[in-house]
Amino acid sequence: MPTPSCPVEELPQWTTDRSALQTLLIALRQDLVEETVYEDLEALLGEHASPTPDEAAALAGRFRRVVDQLVQIVPHRVQPYPVDEVRLVNRLHAERPSAQEARGHLRRFAMAILDVLDLMGETAR
Repeated sequence: MPTPSCPVEELPQWTTDRSALQTLLIALRQDLVEETVYEDLEALLGEHASPTPDEAAALAGRFRRVVDQLVQIVPHRVQPYPVDEVRLVNRLHAERPSAQEARGHLRRFAMAILDVLDLMGETAR
């Protein structure tokens, strides 16, 4: 699938152009990813981070929703496609660790998400 080239700001109010609509959809998905992901990453990985088990469970759910969006955005924002990074983030997304392993798993999951966001560079911010 070709990478859309039409900036969102230049889209007409009404359009049926597939490329323009794809650009808009990608931008909307990216906005959903950005909404709280950096705050959530800081809440888990920050210097003074100490989430409670309930907060960690909420973070895990939000990270899973972020990954659902990221895997749809990455092919349009990162070339070449980061196979290893996306495979890792998908594997961590699918895992359901025991209570004893949850904190370490969540930190690995957060780091994998951060790696994908870093690959996206400025387009992720």
